[in-house]
Amino acid sequence: MVEVTIDKRVNRSNHVEKKWLWAYLLHNLTCKKPFESDFLAIVPHSDSRVQEIALRSHLYRCLIDNFTDQMGSKRYPSILLVREDAPQAVRQIDAVVSFRNLVALSCVIYGRQQSIAGPNVWGTLYTDYFDFYPTTVSEDGTSARTLSPAWDSFGYPREIRGQTSPGLPSTESLGSIEADEQLLQFLMEAWADLYAGSKRFESEGTALFRSLQVAYLAAAMPISNERSIHDYGTKVALWVSAFEILAHPAARGGTGKADFERVKDLLEKKSWSKNELRECKYSVTFRGKTFNVNLIVSLYWDLYRARNDFLHGNPVSFDSLFPFNDVSRPPLPGFAPLIYKAALMGYLQQLGFQLEEPEPDMLTMPLPNPAFDRAVARALKRMPFERAILTAIQHPT
Repeated sequence: MVEVTIDKRVNRSNHVEKKWLWAYLLHNLTCKKPFESDFLAIVPHSDSRVQEIALRSHLYRCLIDNFTDQMGSKRYPSILLVREDAPQAVRQIDAVVSFRNLVALSCVIYGRQQSIAGPNVWGTLYTDYFDFYPTTVSEDGTSARTLSPAWDSFGYPREIRGQTSPGLPSTESLGSIEADEQLLQFLMEAWADLYAGSKRFESEGTALFRSLQVAYLAAAMPISNERSIHDYGTKVALWVSAFEILAHPAARGGTGKADFERVKDLLEKKSWSKNELRECKYSVTFRGKTFNVNLIVSLYWDLYRARNDFLHGNPVSFDSLFPFNDVSRPPLPGFAPLIYKAALMGYLQQLGFQLEEPEPDMLTMPLPNPAFDRAVARALKRMPFERAILTAIQHPT
């Protein structure tokens, strides 16, 4: 595996607190608060740890302060930092990318559930916001290197002036960048166990973060062919691959292969508070077997069928990209992150994460009662996710 190159010269002082080092610039993302683990963090440009690095190298200061959009408006990128005493496994590129991916997908899922039924976008809808900038600075702070599959460039520039991706609006115009808190918490725990802990579920954790890598690609903007129908169909196919990696029996030491039925079983582990999401009133026929399934499985079935059509050369049409082939509904690529959240929660539940507390009977509780307040708070947090899923069957206004 490739090890992340980090600047060991910067951020050295006599302070007692832990020292943090530069790893990557996220040029499209302007976050207001950090996303932190014990050893890795994605932080705003104004974070004191970033500003200390900037004081020690003019080129780092350029990367932090000289970004604009295509029209010359100032942009403020975020930075991924590595703690100086991080274990060797955490410094490996797989660990760093997995951390970035879990943050990115938690934010995209939250943004989708807040935006899918509304007139405005709230938060990040695409993982492109979390892409790494390919130019970085050498350990001694005097040279810069740009590394990509296309080329490897090295030099001693006096200035670095970067630009954000022109197809993305500033995150400052999208409200605060928020993550699905519960999902983020449990993915962080799984990441820490796999890369810096006891590896209680090494095989399952490896499959989880492999799935997140594919989901990161699936959640990127569908723009390579100028938003043709096949751009969207390819993203649908990547989403189905991310599901199948999670559901594959090899993830838990088994044999066989992943298919629709395996993913169905995984999705059915997710519990719902609303009857409309629990009811198994949709019919699906797979390999000669008919299943009565709930809404989330039915939506995945639509994804699965669309994947098969687009990748196998079957006839496709615009309505193939919509639930129930109904173009008046929000499109399937918008639902895919929400269906994926249900799969992730089912998967994490298999690993022993207690995702939801049993709901007490609120009608019988004497008031005031802290348990009643907690139950109400949990219900309010679940509502945006469940409401977002239900837009698939609600009549458009």
